[in-house]
Amino acid sequence: MPTNAIARNRIDHVVGLGAMAGLLAQLIAAPAPERPPVPADILVEARIAKKEFTTMSDDIKAVGTPTTLSCPECGGGLSEITDGPVLRFRC
Repeated sequence: MPTNAIARNRIDHVVGLGAMAGLLAQLIAAPAPERPPVPADILVEARIAKKEFTTMSDDIKAVGTPTTLSCPECGGGLSEITDGPVLRFRC
């Protein structure tokens, strides 16, 4: 799994177990970077997760493509979302 994660994502640090404690201490001591803006698609998904039903029908279409699949947990419809090379589903 670590090799796949490194190959598929932007990685800030790759260290062995022996160097991990020192790196973590260094990162904790450094000032936090400025918070990046939240992408619009993440804001939409957050509104759906909060169950703001007045915006859900429009937001669901904006997030992904509706499918004929249903959520095994709640029985609701699933939307297909292409997130870069990853295909995922949203209830």
